Amino acid sequence: MSDPSLTVAVRAARNAAAVISDAAHDLKRLPTFSKEHGDIVSAAETEAENAIVTTLSAAFPDHAIVGEEGSTRTVRNSDSMWRWIVDPIDGTANFVHGYPYYA
Repeated sequence: MSDPSLTVAVRAARNAAAVISDAAHDLKRLPTFSKEHGDIVSAAETEAENAIVTTLSAAFPDHAIVGEEGSTRTVRNSDSMWRWIVDPIDGTANFVHGYPYYA
């Protein structure tokens, strides 16, 4: 990969995948909570988002990052021409119930 943005994006995704994979092995102990409209959020999703935001922020401190779970470091540099949109798990309900249909 010669594009630095792509290289960092892949690293961020792999860091998040490691968090999610570890959590998937012990779902019974995984803390979850509900947010608006009955959506479920898991601790794994929040930790994965933090892993992504940390990786992106380190490589691109001037880029805007918007995280679905509202990581404390998201929605910064809102005037940046670069904006990363982060949603670490699509299909959280399936994930927390142990169904293999999530991404």
